[in-house]
Amino acid sequence: MSIIVKYNKLFKTLEEKGPATSVLLLYGEEDYLKKVTIEKIEKFLNTKRIVFFGQETPEDHIRAELLSSGLFQSKKLIVVYEFERLKDREKLFSLPLNSGTFLICIVSSHCDKKKQKDIIQKARKYKHVQIIEFKPLDEMGFRAWIKSRFKKRNIHIDDSLLLFLQKLLPQNLTQAAKELEKLFLFMGEDTILQKEHLAILSGQKAHSLSSVLIEHMGFEKKYIRHIFASIDTMKTNEALYETETHIARIHDVHLGTFFSDKYRNKWKLSPYKKNKMIHTLKDASVMMRRLLEIEYTTKTSLHNERITKALIILSLLP
Repeated sequence: MSIIVKYNKLFKTLEEKGPATSVLLLYGEEDYLKKVTIEKIEKFLNTKRIVFFGQETPEDHIRAELLSSGLFQSKKLIVVYEFERLKDREKLFSLPLNSGTFLICIVSSHCDKKKQKDIIQKARKYKHVQIIEFKPLDEMGFRAWIKSRFKKRNIHIDDSLLLFLQKLLPQNLTQAAKELEKLFLFMGEDTILQKEHLAILSGQKAHSLSSVLIEHMGFEKKYIRHIFASIDTMKTNEALYETETHIARIHDVHLGTFFSDKYRNKWKLSPYKKNKMIHTLKDASVMMRRLLEIEYTTKTSLHNERITKALIILSLLP
């Protein structure tokens, strides 16, 4: 059985029957597939997950939540990210959970292999703990996954371009999914992928708007001509996406709300940490509100690209 068939079978079972046990331990390199697993279980149980992070939460807080029963809640789903950082983590496996309470423990993909092995060995002592490893897809599976993203959006991609795209995308599904979202946004209403569309992918441009914005962070007024030159070569929806992402990163660093980066891609935030005092949180909030208003008008009444790009530039000024 190929690895992607194995994963699809797992997800189908979770959709139709839910989890086989009340406690699951997910580990491996593919965080994207762990995320899909949680979403399938959450949908089957028809409840919202309650999230904890191992580095931040004492074990007794999680235990109290697991053992408490809500008055209006028949199902409860507790998800513990960074499980390897939780002290006394093994105690959670032996708790007598109420019927309808489910626990999902997530071992981070960057967890030390020795520690991960120790966690798995201890978890195997408990027969009610289902342990699932998420390995990277093989080449054929990765290609099938990419193709399925296009099929869901009713976008045609021919086989030769699919192979070319596969070489451009990072093998990690979390990062590949982000690149594809950027690509789909750039395509707009186009229903056939062209090679020209692929210019938006990371690494395909020598000077991306993101790098220009980071380079001049806090000094936009001084370097406005340089920023505008970068925006001027882009499609409007592409420029909006890159600019909104940039401002959202500033928000994230100030508030510590970068969920996906919290345990996966911390390195991506290093330039923002270095420059985080240049923009205040209030500045970033004002800029984001302006950008969202611009995006809304482009979807309703404003369709002039030159005016829209000028508004994007103005939104970055104090």
